[in-house]
This record gives sequence, structure tokens and C-alpha cells, in this order.
Amino acid sequence: DIFPDHFQNRFGFLSDHAKHRVQVNGFVDLPLGFTLGVDAFWSSRYTFEAREAGPVYGEVFLEPRGSREANETYRLDLQVAKSFQVGDLRLQLIGSVLNALDDEQVLTVCDRVEGCGAVELGEALTYRQPRFYEVGFRVEW
Repeated sequence: DIFPDHFQNRFGFLSDHAKHRVQVNGFVDLPLGFTLGVDAFWSSRYTFEAREAGPVYGEVFLEPRGSREANETYRLDLQVAKSFQVGDLRLQLIGSVLNALDDEQVLTVCDRVEGCGAVELGEALTYRQPRFYEVGFRVEW
């Protein structure tokens, strides 16, 4: 590292910091070979800071790490499965709904003062994928 460029504003919260996080995963076996599953997640606002490219390499933090806050995030995924016994084989048909709330939330923001392509500092870079469905199967022996 080059002094003083890479030694300024290195204290503070990291980019994955959030004050509160709650995650619930679980499933329940039901009669007739059905299984229901859930994956739910909520996180309070995450942090970021303004940066710029260093004069030689790397990045220079222009303000203390984690000095800005972005949005909170949450997600709900649901799954249902049906089992069938065929001789010694156990077959399972699986259907999932991912991002069941269909909320395309902002996941990351631009943290560069010079911008990130056509995106300015603090604007959204990536979004949560909208609701989508998956169908699959499992074979156990």
C-alpha cells in the first residue's frame, strides 16, 4: 500500500454491514408425501461510502467507511414438493417460487465519485431478480 492514499478513512463499517438481519429457513412434512418449505430474509439498511480510483492503483476512501446508508432488503422464497415411492426408488417432484413478493429491490449502489459507467454516485447498480419459478425433481435410492 502507498502512504497516505491507502491509509485514509480505513476505519468504520464494512460494505456488508447492516445493523439487523433476520433469516428464517424451514420446512414441514405433510400427509400424502407433501413437503412445504420457506426461506425468508430481511436486513436493515446496508452501508457504503464514496470512493475514487487511487493515483497509482486501488481505491481511495473519501469519507469514513460506511458513512452512507442504502435501502433495506428482504426476500421470500417458497417451495412445495410431492414424493412418490416406486419400488426401492423415492421420486420427488419439486416446485419453487423465488422472490414470491415480486419486489425488484436495489441490491448494490455506485460508490465511485467518478460514477460507474452511466450511473452516478449513490444510484442503483443491481436489482433483485423479479419473481421466477423453478420446477425440478429428485431421485433417491
